[in-house]
Amino acid sequence: MEHPCLRGDPAPADAPALHHRRPRVRLPRRRDRSRSSLHRIRVPSSSERSAPAARDGARGVPVLAPIPRAPLRRDHGGQHIAALVTVVLSVLAAALYAIGVRRMRRSWPLWRTAVFFLGLGAVIAALGPPIDGAASIFFAWHMVQHMLLTAIAPPLLILGAPVRPLLRGMPGAVRAGVVRPLARARWVRAFVHFVRHPLIAAALYVGGLYAWHLPDLYDAALLDARIHLIEHAWFFVTALVFWSVVVDPVPFRGTLSYGARLPYLLVLGAAQNTVLGGILSFSSRLLYTAYEEVPVFDLDRVTDQRVGGAIMWVVGDFVFLAAASVAFFLWLAEEEEMQKRRERIASRQ
Repeated sequence: MEHPCLRGDPAPADAPALHHRRPRVRLPRRRDRSRSSLHRIRVPSSSERSAPAARDGARGVPVLAPIPRAPLRRDHGGQHIAALVTVVLSVLAAALYAIGVRRMRRSWPLWRTAVFFLGLGAVIAALGPPIDGAASIFFAWHMVQHMLLTAIAPPLLILGAPVRPLLRGMPGAVRAGVVRPLARARWVRAFVHFVRHPLIAAALYVGGLYAWHLPDLYDAALLDARIHLIEHAWFFVTALVFWSVVVDPVPFRGTLSYGARLPYLLVLGAAQNTVLGGILSFSSRLLYTAYEEVPVFDLDRVTDQRVGGAIMWVVGDFVFLAAASVAFFLWLAEEEEMQKRRERIASRQ
């Protein structure tokens, strides 16, 4: 017979005092382990994820090194679109140039075709992979990109003398309906004459170069692909205008004489490039905070910035000094020719 205490019934009045009433023990209800426990996981907020890991270290919990985050550059699709448009326009320009050279009756210098294609290749290399992708992570590669767009591609394209071949390569309807009216428009001629003035061209190029390297504007271009496109377009177009002052865009002439091109290239080319490159090379702190969030390959960001400044300094000065040397020898040849002409005129008298 079951004891009444085991059933939880009240003890009889005559029961011994030894048997007091025991409290009922409520056992925990068994959970169904087949159910998933993922619903109990709480996703931490961004502030909790960004909190320092010192708490875990104090508790003796191993703390893993942070995983390098991707660059903060916000890609609105502009990066890939720019690369695609660059390739399409470059291929179109190359095709028109080749067709125009073939249609020209007189022989065309092969070296001009070669340098024009090299200039197109420099543009494609600057705005396409892998340089454009690396430029969003490394400041040094960004400077490689800028040097290709400002110091390499523009003088090569102008040396290719593309005006006549491109016009010859276009369909006749395009030349007659679009190019000819624009070339004859007075406002177009006035605008081209204005921007090709040596001081205006230098102000647009040098001023834009320094403005785009201000920290706020530089970071904005790095974080927004649309601003980055505007930056590259500014660099490339103003560099074309700047170089057209000192490199004859055949069939036209540069707006400076050979003698004036020498100080122009040395002061507004090499000197200003040295100043900006020196500021970046010798800076002791990181100027562009957009690169702080990209800790890859254990590369110190200040070192990366200094390497980029050295690239701008060395490559830019080399190109400008080489162009100044060419201008110097052309100036000597021109002076020698003028001296011979004066001697012939004096001998006739």
